Amino acid sequence: MIDYAFFIDTPLDIALARRILRDYKEKSRNDIIHYLEEYLIYSRPSYTAMTEREKLSADIIIDGNASVSLIAQNILKYIV
Repeated sequence: MIDYAFFIDTPLDIALARRILRDYKEKSRNDIIHYLEEYLIYSRPSYTAMTEREKLSADIIIDGNASVSLIAQNILKYIV
């Protein structure tokens, strides 16, 4: 049973930076460059197309500019 649908509205540059910091700490420079090339070709267009549709269906939109811990705190306000 789902009570709320959240959408974390994160600018693409912040989402990309968080992904690289999270998933590519131990990767080589070439791995990061390859990921960025794939991101520009596939991920970014898909993300931008999905964003507006997902925003419309969300019950609550959370500001993704905040730190990850603050985002989590904001979501917890609704579910606790």
